[in-house]
Amino acid sequence: LTTLDLSNFDTSKVATMNNFIVNASVLQSFISCVIPVSFGASGTALTHDSLMSIINNLATVTTTQTLTLGSTNLAKLSSEEKAIATNKGWTLA
Repeated sequence: LTTLDLSNFDTSKVATMNNFIVNASVLQSFISCVIPVSFGASGTALTHDSLMSIINNLATVTTTQTLTLGSTNLAKLSSEEKAIATNKGWTLA
């Protein structure tokens, strides 16, 4: 599985996505659905566009939520791109 398109998934009742695609090491392309709760994507080989799909689809949160991308994926993002997530109330890890 190298591509995953969840753009039409309804996540309005999702309680957890902590380890959603963790360690899917061959996953490169991910088209995100709305992400309302903590989400895990570390250990993946996501492209920059896929990472931005995740960030752009983060819901604005008022409770602590963490986007876990891992150091390799975080290094693909600029400070301005990371700020999109943090400005929506997310913690990056």
